[in-house]
Amino acid sequence: MDMKLKEISFREVLPLKEAFEKESLKLRKTRATIWLGAYCEGKLAGVCAFRRTKYGIKCKSDLVLKEFRGRGVYRRLFEERLKRVRSMDAEKLYAYCNTNSRPMYETYGFKRKGRLKRYTYMERKHP
Repeated sequence: MDMKLKEISFREVLPLKEAFEKESLKLRKTRATIWLGAYCEGKLAGVCAFRRTKYGIKCKSDLVLKEFRGRGVYRRLFEERLKRVRSMDAEKLYAYCNTNSRPMYETYGFKRKGRLKRYTYMERKHP
């Protein structure tokens, strides 16, 4: 499968708003968020984002459209995000994960640290 990853704007993410809502995920424009998009077959297949906060680097807004799941889209997005944050100065990476994204975070060394409503709070030391 031909896949292209690139940094995109929040405006380019907006067509996925309905998919975010179907998954009960929040899609919000926050200052200084960097969005990554995966394009498959010319279509935006998935996104993830990150931003610096006073607590560290927050990984957020992970979503892959259902028709593109199981094809490695999420893994590629996740690895690209980790590559990009590597040079950023912070003590930790953290995220609030749902049950779909939690296994990927665990694969890359994130540890469960708590819960917030239906999300699992996870973090790892920043390399």
